Amino acid sequence: MTALHATDQFPVRALGGPTALFEYGGLRFLTDPTFDGPGDYGPPGRG
Repeated sequence: MTALHATDQFPVRALGGPTALFEYGGLRFLTDPTFDGPGDYGPPGRG
């Protein structure tokens, strides 16, 4: 196993709304800060 450096990249899947799935260090992370149902949140990066 090799160590990840700050410049290494890893895939992130945007699943809709604020939800994303990524793998890092052999672990799988699901981010959904609100656990809301699907909705229209607009494109990322736009407040």
